[in-house]
Amino acid sequence: MQKYGGRPHWGKMHKREHPELLSLYPKFADFLIVRQELDPDGMFLNEYLRELFVWDKAEE
Repeated sequence: MQKYGGRPHWGKMHKREHPELLSLYPKFADFLIVRQELDPDGMFLNEYLRELFVWDKAEE
């Protein structure tokens, strides 16, 4: 799907990583801010979602 500009479905597991999602979804950074505000303790995150949504900028 990458070849055709497809973006992953949030309900499906995929191999895209945080930096790539930032470029695929123009409002992804805004979403991350709201997600953090509404779930500061990560209660609604699992290991997979934590990899996508909680990102240490030092890894850049």
